[in-house]
Amino acid sequence: MEYSKLFLNLIGMPSATYGFSIKEGFLKKEIFKEEILALREYKKVVKLSGGKFLNFPGYPVEILSFLISLPIFLLVFLRNILVEKIEKGRAGKKKDLDEIDYYNGAVLKMANKLKVEVPINSKILERVKK
Repeated sequence: MEYSKLFLNLIGMPSATYGFSIKEGFLKKEIFKEEILALREYKKVVKLSGGKFLNFPGYPVEILSFLISLPIFLLVFLRNILVEKIEKGRAGKKKDLDEIDYYNGAVLKMANKLKVEVPINSKILERVKK
């Protein structure tokens, strides 16, 4: 369950580091790509650690974790649907950059233990610390 919760909390962190809402960030191709790549890194870390994703009521984390595996050029066509679903679940709450150490930092800690590089998550964390 912890893996799934962190997966959901990571969504929108790259957008927030640029000062954008999830919707604004997802509509910008490069930020959307960074969102997906950061989640892919996390998914890889979870898989290597032997973990798996579970669904929460109203939050199909297993499906989302599958979707991020699709080529980005296909996901671009789904991003409006993804934004709508994510924003509905978040009820308009903005991401809190004070939590980035906890969320993206957790990915880095897990990756370090496994000796796996997570350059996108590292870049997101560094951007905020500047």
